[in-house]
Amino acid sequence: MPRPKKTRNICERPRCTSFRPDLHHEKETLLPLDEYEVIRLIDYEGLNQEQCAAQMGISRTLVQAMYARARKQIAICLVESTALRISDHREVCPKVHKKRPCCKKGGTQHE
Repeated sequence: MPRPKKTRNICERPRCTSFRPDLHHEKETLLPLDEYEVIRLIDYEGLNQEQCAAQMGISRTLVQAMYARARKQIAICLVESTALRISDHREVCPKVHKKRPCCKKGGTQHE
């Protein structure tokens, strides 16, 4: 029996969910929303992997693996000139929750 999926805190949706090069290729590279969140927290917000793991409510080793996968997907887009689409299958935290804020905005965790 597989282990249950760990809940991940995702605090905001991307402003844009797809990027396309000037060349119109049909090939598309998918970036899951949780991997986008890892990139946002580490590269944009400047958190380290431990801080990112704490904010998302997952282990540091999982953050490390997700970060490596996300960087690989972004590299594929740049090198092969493919479109990048951020898949949106997870919920984002609401702005206010009393019990457990997951980010600066305040929120809760979602599956």
